[in-house]
Amino acid sequence: MLLSVTTKGVGARDLGFLLAKHPDRVAAFDLAQGKATVFWREAAMPTQGHTHTQATCCMVVEIDPIDLARPRHSEDKTRHLEDYVNDRPYVAGSLMSTAIAQVFGSALNGKAPPEYTALASTLLPLVLTISAIRCQRGPEMLEKLFAPLGWQVSAESQDLDLAFPSWGPGYYYTVTLTGAARLQDALRQLYVLLPVLDGGKHYALSDAEADKLARLGAGWLEAHPERDYIAARFLRHRKGLIEQALSALQESVEPDPLGAEEPAKQPLGRLRYETIVTTVKDSGAKSVLDLGCGEGKLLFELAKHPFERLVGADASLFQLRRARWLTKRDKRIQLLQSCLTYQDSRLRDYDAAILCEVIEHINPERLPALEASIFGFAHPKLVIVTTPNREYNVLYEKLDGKLRHKDHRFEWTRSEFESWAKSVANKHDYEVTFQGIGEADATRGAPTQMAVFHA
Repeated sequence: MLLSVTTKGVGARDLGFLLAKHPDRVAAFDLAQGKATVFWREAAMPTQGHTHTQATCCMVVEIDPIDLARPRHSEDKTRHLEDYVNDRPYVAGSLMSTAIAQVFGSALNGKAPPEYTALASTLLPLVLTISAIRCQRGPEMLEKLFAPLGWQVSAESQDLDLAFPSWGPGYYYTVTLTGAARLQDALRQLYVLLPVLDGGKHYALSDAEADKLARLGAGWLEAHPERDYIAARFLRHRKGLIEQALSALQESVEPDPLGAEEPAKQPLGRLRYETIVTTVKDSGAKSVLDLGCGEGKLLFELAKHPFERLVGADASLFQLRRARWLTKRDKRIQLLQSCLTYQDSRLRDYDAAILCEVIEHINPERLPALEASIFGFAHPKLVIVTTPNREYNVLYEKLDGKLRHKDHRFEWTRSEFESWAKSVANKHDYEVTFQGIGEADATRGAPTQMAVFHA
């Protein structure tokens, strides 16, 4: 199996920094069922009078079919003919995806040296070539899966065996994808779609696979016309896992306002996190609670700053597992399973607490219990609450005035939110101020409203 990644233009050799692979070296990696070798076919430097460059990084994956079939956790060490005569080890499906994750893990997760962070977020001219891909449904399916993502697709069928031309072509293709994309997105799309084309995996499925699909599909899979087909094939038609993955994907989607924003403008979620982090930093807080932390995105942003203690609390073990994956390298971060409507002594004695897009997921009749447990019992010095501004919803074309998420129990107008916040502040000895987040409409206000409580 072969994967090559090519980019052209000035600074093409910088692809090596994004992939964390030196263009002048060959690198070998041991895989569970074989090995991967990375080399550069070309990494041209600019010459006098010529600034055009090109760089191509290749990865060859060699699979040991017997090692692949060898029982690892069973006492059964017998051999079967199928172990020796089997096309499964030789297809660029989940085995190639596993190799991509192991060898190009930094690029897959969007990590790059600080001076190349901007490049990692840039659309690069890319040509991806993969051989051999098993796709029983032929070039039409390749087109359906990759074309909506902006790739120009070229597929060349391969004969089953050149020594026996009468056998004709099989279901195997050398596929070339040409387009402009962030390297991270390109690798994530390959990681997800290669097993979809192949229709099989070389390992057992678990809840972690649903988490993986939601995480690696974020930003491109939500709006894909074949989203349900992709989820079903990636998760081997396991209904529970499919629903779990699609639900997690839906939670990550911010609706697009009527009249698309300019590309240079930041997404509302990013603005929300930046505003919250700045407010917490300016308060001088050293210990911070992220209540209803979900998959840990806000914790990840908070961890970029020198807070001494960070705690994420959520009622969902599934979300906490996702948060653990995202934040596992930071020893300051602790994750707790906790229901915010019950008093929990572990949440006391913190400088700041954040309820970012949380209260609208709680039934209105349970809000007094949340107020008592967080503002009364835990009583941090600073509490930040953000929630959607319902007045702004008419500007979202797809919402048609409805709630922004199917799990929202309610959404408040600005006056309703201010009334609730002032009542809470008076009852629990806080002072409260209000701020809008996002581009404000002259009459409807900002899409997100924020209350900041100071004890």
